[in-house]
Amino acid sequence: MLTFFVLVFVLSVPFLVLGALSGGMLPADLPVSGFMVVCPLIAAVYLSHREGNAGELLRRVFARAGVRPAVWYLPILLLAPAITLIAYWMTRATGNYSAPDTGPGPLAMVALFVGLLVAAACEEAGWTGYALEPLRRRFGRLGTGLVLGCVWALWHAVPWAMVHGLEWAAWQCLFSVAARVIMVWLYESSGRSVLSATLFHFTINVGYVLSEANYDPEFVAAVTVVVAAFVSVRPRGG
Repeated sequence: MLTFFVLVFVLSVPFLVLGALSGGMLPADLPVSGFMVVCPLIAAVYLSHREGNAGELLRRVFARAGVRPAVWYLPILLLAPAITLIAYWMTRATGNYSAPDTGPGPLAMVALFVGLLVAAACEEAGWTGYALEPLRRRFGRLGTGLVLGCVWALWHAVPWAMVHGLEWAAWQCLFSVAARVIMVWLYESSGRSVLSATLFHFTINVGYVLSEANYDPEFVAAVTVVVAAFVSVRPRGG
């Protein structure tokens, strides 16, 4: 598994360099280095092909895409928006509210959401489709969430710091670790579906875009840590 993590980071270096040199920004205040979302997918496909398991990876990501039981679509799709909304109310309560800028038009918003879904799918093909099960056999559910969450956070840390600064990035890293603990819980509870992680990841991205003007990672991280602690003591599917 260390090979997968190292390969993802190595593949990401050109995107980070390009982002640092260009200073360009994507929609929703995302840096050009955001294109490195393809790296977990590339690393997973390459390594699974080398190991002779490319077909199994594709089946896990696509053929077994359903969530079972279907009732788990509710927490998968609603939990991250609920966390974002609670954090938004906390921001309002502290008086730090800012009026949001005029957003893109409907077609641009649809294109943005499609891009966010594709980005989540590329990442989760690697993090969940390839890396999760081997880690789970070694570390269990909570350990897998913490290990994978730390790697996931570290991978994002540089572009976050480039755009928002070190303090913002540190809180967002804490959020990422807690969010990954929740994602592993949802994965196990929904029939080990990679789709569960993809959709939850997508709703995280959407929540950030919609609340961007008032997104405070300190509040988001605090709420997410509480939720992660709660689900960590719940039995699988409970």
